Amino acid sequence: MLIGVGQADLHCSLQEITVEPGEPVARLTPLGWTCIGYPNGTQPRANVTFTQYHTTDLNELVRRFWEIEEPLPTTLVKPNEKYAVDVASRSLSYSNGRYCVGIPWKREKAELPNNCDMALQRLQNTEKRLLKDTQVGELYKNVIKSYLERVT
Repeated sequence: MLIGVGQADLHCSLQEITVEPGEPVARLTPLGWTCIGYPNGTQPRANVTFTQYHTTDLNELVRRFWEIEEPLPTTLVKPNEKYAVDVASRSLSYSNGRYCVGIPWKREKAELPNNCDMALQRLQNTEKRLLKDTQVGELYKNVIKSYLERVT
């Protein structure tokens, strides 16, 4: 198990047992006993730390760790968020091995302005431009034709 410095209190020594200077040290930490150091000052190729700890206490420590790490559920503040959660919870279903949920669109329908006159004016301007430049007009016609072929 690798414990980061974010959990510094788990690295502290509660008790140490040493035999002679330069020998490994047995150290009691909040997670249990560990053995650190190199025998006779030699440098091994791999570092090995052995920890023995009673599982019920370890389970309690892991439970406490996740209580601290896991954020508490937040309450929804905005009305739109509450509405979205309500729509999702009301529409959630499970069928054919899949979950389905409704999309929480806004309640009010947007009032769009009538832009028919503007669209017609743009179409007429485009037609005039394509009649003036026949090369661009031909390319435009071919693109529209390929679109229609794909649809049918």
